[in-house]
Amino acid sequence: MSAGAGWAFPGVARSGASTGPTALRDALRAYLAGAGLDGAERLAEIASCWYEVVGPQVAAHATPRRLRGDELTVSVDHPSWATQLAFLGPGICAALNERLGTEVVQHLNVHVAARPGLD
Repeated sequence: MSAGAGWAFPGVARSGASTGPTALRDALRAYLAGAGLDGAERLAEIASCWYEVVGPQVAAHATPRRLRGDELTVSVDHPSWATQLAFLGPGICAALNERLGTEVVQHLNVHVAARPGLD
């Protein structure tokens, strides 16, 4: 495809745009925001530090799934872990925010994921 033809990321100007990692990051952020997925980048950051923040025991049973606004949806593999995370939620939010360096997560929304073979 020739330069100046074809595709563009929504919200990103093409003419005179700089190139390189910063421009690519900005283009990706604009694309994700335009697609309603702007929490995806933060969710990836949360997922990358989840094990260190919650510890191996919780991480073995709880997985961050979605970030909408300031609410993090976490799936757990058993109802007892949903109860446990209800108690741990404020501390997990505080630890995640400290690790991320900004107030990202204010609430946990915990749900029990379907377990295979237990229908």
